[in-house]
Amino acid sequence: MGRPWTRADWNALIGKINAFSASECFIGEPLEEVTERHIWKVSDITKVRDKLTQICANAPVFSAATTKWTRSIIDELESAIESCSCCPVATVAIPTQYHAFQSRVFETAEAMSANAAAALNNEAEGVAASSVAADERTTLETLLSDGGSEQAVEAQVASLNLAASVAWSYISSANTERYDLSPLGPLLSTSYNHTSTPTLRHFEFNGKRYKNWAWCESTARIRTVNYGCWGSSSNLSSIEYADEFLFNGAPNGTWFLAGTPSSTSIKMFFRNWYRGCATDFTGDGDCDSVAACLNYLNSAGLRHAIAVEYGTASVSKGAWEDTE
Repeated sequence: MGRPWTRADWNALIGKINAFSASECFIGEPLEEVTERHIWKVSDITKVRDKLTQICANAPVFSAATTKWTRSIIDELESAIESCSCCPVATVAIPTQYHAFQSRVFETAEAMSANAAAALNNEAEGVAASSVAADERTTLETLLSDGGSEQAVEAQVASLNLAASVAWSYISSANTERYDLSPLGPLLSTSYNHTSTPTLRHFEFNGKRYKNWAWCESTARIRTVNYGCWGSSSNLSSIEYADEFLFNGAPNGTWFLAGTPSSTSIKMFFRNWYRGCATDFTGDGDCDSVAACLNYLNSAGLRHAIAVEYGTASVSKGAWEDTE
């Protein structure tokens, strides 16, 4: 290792990690410094690695062997401390996507009907699974507000992660066989989800102890703006349609629809449409000419817009309890 690694060196490293508690990091119980004549063990390294994995949203990967004390072990730990981002409180707006409206005129009414009846894959499953995940999240928040036990919170986080994983599997792979619809789920990125597992901290005052659960929470928002046409070809006007879809992040890095995702408006997340006129077949629709509608919208500079925004904040909940 070059020069000998001393007790002071190791305690300085531990001090850096414990100092995270003064920022947006929720480290739980601080690491203990080692005392004189301490006998070094693999468990010393493991405790520090586990703590960094727990508090850093960008969880580090440790690969250095612990069969013997090496410089590579220390280098990994120092690198992890230097790059640790425990709760990157911020709002990140992704540049808005603009799309020209598309159109297709079917040869027959039967062909148009077949397209309208084509599959919306993962819609029903994604809505149902998100409802389960949203309920699990509500249960977790209630536990945290009521000062639930560490065992109960740990079990509920596991339930939330499982439900969120199922929801995300449907949302992220949603697709449709209809030419004019496009699910929005694949636009979400898990790299912006910094939601962490709640960490418990204790504060004692006047014979009572405050159990404070703290964690990092990320949310996502997708906004869509669409336009349609109304009226005859010689006298068209535009209609604006706007939708907003909210998501919560689970501690395992997945997303699920927030709130009560069973409403009709939420289902539009799986069937985002991008046509300017509903006339797919002559005589059926809200304008009498697809071509006239598209020309009208294009000349007015109107486009189908999709905006994605991510937000991360530090959150805490807790309750007082008697220490006696």
